[in-house]
Amino acid sequence: MEQLIYKTNAEIIKANNKLSKLDENLLFYQKHTETVIADANSSIGEAVEHADTTSQALETKLQQAVICGEGGTVGLRSYYSEVEPETSIQQHQQVGERMEIQNWLTSRKWLDLW
Repeated sequence: MEQLIYKTNAEIIKANNKLSKLDENLLFYQKHTETVIADANSSIGEAVEHADTTSQALETKLQQAVICGEGGTVGLRSYYSEVEPETSIQQHQQVGERMEIQNWLTSRKWLDLW
């Protein structure tokens, strides 16, 4: 009977040792998983920030292209049509003012990003 008790106790100790080892492994993998998730989140955040910056730069370039196009249209209108000289000058000044405003907005966007 006593031998059976010793054998049972030995098996219980083995089982406890295995459980302890499994707990250690679980903790290691949990910490490793948390690190991998944190790295992935950081990479995703950087990618989103880069995409946002790129998107803003493209938006600015498109707006500048539209203003340039408007300026060209005004120039063509004044050249090909019989627009009064004063009207033509006013239209060119308006496009110039829009370009100044656009340049100011662009510089503000970049300052805000920094």
